Amino acid sequence: MKLSKIRRIIREEVVNHWQRNVVTVGNDPYSYEDYPEVDVDMYADTYGGGHLVTITCDFDDSLSEPTRRFPTEADAKAYAKEKSETVHRAFLASQSDINS
Repeated sequence: MKLSKIRRIIREEVVNHWQRNVVTVGNDPYSYEDYPEVDVDMYADTYGGGHLVTITCDFDDSLSEPTRRFPTEADAKAYAKEKSETVHRAFLASQSDINS
């Protein structure tokens, strides 16, 4: 086998290996904060203490939640995640009903 052919094979393998293992720029995990059909407003309550959370559902207002107060940020985030997941699942179910 000629040296030029060996070099070409090695070059192709290096390029193929790189293409298989390329890292994407936006490789952060998709979270409840990214759901387009759910708007989560979470902020610290500077007057009363604690954290406030409001969940707004864009496709079905009956799934929206009024503002609620939580003693810690962790409690507020847990609530926001749970409610966002519920709304997101309802959205996915409504889409599968449309596509059926």
